[in-house]
Amino acid sequence: MTKTVSIRPLASAAALLLCLAVAPTGAQTPAPNGENNKVPAELFMQIMATSAPKLLCNNEKSPLRRCLKLNLEKCMSEVSAVTPACVKEVQAEMPPVLESKEQGGLYGGKLGRCIAGKILSSNPTYMQLVQNCNNN
Repeated sequence: MTKTVSIRPLASAAALLLCLAVAPTGAQTPAPNGENNKVPAELFMQIMATSAPKLLCNNEKSPLRRCLKLNLEKCMSEVSAVTPACVKEVQAEMPPVLESKEQGGLYGGKLGRCIAGKILSSNPTYMQLVQNCNNN
């Protein structure tokens, strides 16, 4: 029997990348008058690509480390290996400029789902580990 596995926690972690990624670069945050500042998609994805391994792997309780039983080095290696392909895939469907936090969350979530999907499909053992993890 095939079981559907949710990778929503990874997508949530990717959405968190938006919040953490934009601020350190000096990119502008919403103006006091409520106007949103724009972030070029290319810059957004560069930041996401740089931040993804640390943000998805630094915590021992992250879904990647906990469910796939990865140590920090292996987790960062796995994420780093698939991130460029995922950035390319997601960026291809992005508008040239992100104009809202919602857009950042949308594309950050897509990036997280892509990273998780590629990692899970890279090793047949990973899917079983995720299924067992979700049962606990």
